[in-house]
Amino acid sequence: MKELKVGALRLILFLLILANWPLDATEKPDLSHLKTWVGKYPTDEESKPPKNLFHRPEIQNSLKKLLGKTDYKHLTEELSVETPIQIIRNFLVVKVCYPHCCPCDNAMLVINLDDTAFHAGFYERTDKQKFNTRWFSSTGDHLELPKEVLDIFLQTHETK
Repeated sequence: MKELKVGALRLILFLLILANWPLDATEKPDLSHLKTWVGKYPTDEESKPPKNLFHRPEIQNSLKKLLGKTDYKHLTEELSVETPIQIIRNFLVVKVCYPHCCPCDNAMLVINLDDTAFHAGFYERTDKQKFNTRWFSSTGDHLELPKEVLDIFLQTHETK
């Protein structure tokens, strides 16, 4: 009798898990609502309640997975100077930089609203002659981004 109860409990547990399983595991979330951020800054401490694009679950979870702890913190906390969010050919573009040194330490987050791909580019000048550029992409390659988006990233770099 005890074995029957254990078996029934396992079956019920299995069915409960199966009921919550997504039917299409490749289904991408709809991020079109992020267009409401266009023209606004990624963080707005004055609104009630305060709003932060980087703290939205669909952004935060994807970025943490893509970047790891150190780069996530650099993008969302240390690079605290922000510009208004842009949209270019259905790509959401978020630019941030380091206070008092925007041309020497900056980053750009690009979200493809069509396929939900995340791209994050980091630029850092390490000394007068050296710099470091790094890109992270959830799918594809950052070089597949539209030229207008890549040009924005290049324009923020120090030229000296």
